[in-house]
Amino acid sequence: TKIRAQAVHGFYFGGFMSFEKCFMTFCELPVNGLVYLRSTDVKGDLEDYFSMYSDPEVFKLYEGDFHKITREYVKDELCLHVLNFQNKQGYVWTIADNKTGKAVGSISLTRFSCNNKIAKIGYFLSRSYWGKGIASDCVSAVTRFGFDELNIKRIYTTIHIDNPGSFKVLEKNGFKREGLLRKGFNLHGEASDCYIYSKLSDDRE
Repeated sequence: TKIRAQAVHGFYFGGFMSFEKCFMTFCELPVNGLVYLRSTDVKGDLEDYFSMYSDPEVFKLYEGDFHKITREYVKDELCLHVLNFQNKQGYVWTIADNKTGKAVGSISLTRFSCNNKIAKIGYFLSRSYWGKGIASDCVSAVTRFGFDELNIKRIYTTIHIDNPGSFKVLEKNGFKREGLLRKGFNLHGEASDCYIYSKLSDDRE
């Protein structure tokens, strides 16, 4: 049985909200004892994000072209976090340290389609926070929010074929590998092979 939404210290706990209402006020999400998910502060988070974007290991197998990272580039990316929400085109959370509030990564639900029933999930995390189960817990929180609050029916993503760490994160959360997309991934400007993973709201039943 669905329960009514409750906001505690800015966090959103359970309860059904319509797709439109979820975009009236940004919903922060609790994750675990280490991090929580919040909105992005373009100015306040800039240096933390710049540090992450400048680390080649963080984006080694991340889709996109990250050869020439500048603060202006990162600022534009953070502005897109805000615009996605304002335009109801996506939800982009900053993964923040529970104690300091410092930005340590990002996770998103974007590319809504089919009357907002399908969305793509994406995430990255500061290297100093790897190996602590944080990515898996963040995917769990965002997937649950997508299904229960945004009423999404299918959440998917594409992962480079040489990224077993992400395979484990997704599979731990019940995502299924659907197949190989040949040259379906933009890795630093080059077309590369990737796997497509998905989870349906029905998979939880």
